Amino acid sequence: MENPLNPELKERKRHSCLMALLIYLGLSAAIGSIFNLLGRNQVIRIIPDLPPWAPTGILAIGLLGTLTLGALIAIWYWKRWGVYAYGSIMIIALALNTLLLGIERSWFGLIGPSLLFVFILRQWSDYD
Repeated sequence: MENPLNPELKERKRHSCLMALLIYLGLSAAIGSIFNLLGRNQVIRIIPDLPPWAPTGILAIGLLGTLTLGALIAIWYWKRWGVYAYGSIMIIALALNTLLLGIERSWFGLIGPSLLFVFILRQWSDYD
């Protein structure tokens, strides 16, 4: 369907699964970021056998969460750079989580991003 104000611009409609996943991942990123930034000492007490640089790593993961939220907002507004930023952030977060938690626990963090990329690819032509 065309936009009546600008006929060259087509109307974009977000798939409901993509919308629900963006909202879920955005809330998860915001809550996780707050938890990691404000509660990193509790995380260190809860998870035994963390490396000595764990407080800095947890702080970095909290900061990555805020960047993730920004990338998800860009994806919401149909920006391709948001997809690229989100993918890059997820690779960095996977590496940090692997170093902090071990390989067997860190792979679960890729389920949401994988689903998101599947839904985004279905509407890739709608992104600027």
